[in-house]
Amino acid sequence: MKEQDLTAKLNEQIKISGTAENARLGAIVMTEDFTPIFLSGIKEWDSKIVGKLVVVTGVLRRKLLAPKATIGPNGEISHGVGGDSFVLENPTWTDNE
Repeated sequence: MKEQDLTAKLNEQIKISGTAENARLGAIVMTEDFTPIFLSGIKEWDSKIVGKLVVVTGVLRRKLLAPKATIGPNGEISHGVGGDSFVLENPTWTDNE
């Protein structure tokens, strides 16, 4: 599902399929167009699921998961994120094994 299609589904219960991966800010489903969807409340996938195709259901939101990066007066850039991320709240999933 592409980012524009996801944006149209905000605040709805949806089903997303993709690859289970772990990111610094938590467990994600990486869609086929490489859009990461974070799973609310899930820090990481079990090692048996990482890299496998999963189908996850939840309510799609957009949230700021960490402070935004800032640029100082001399051009220095702080640690942080570029903006909001897609998040599935109350996620449930199945893997394709």
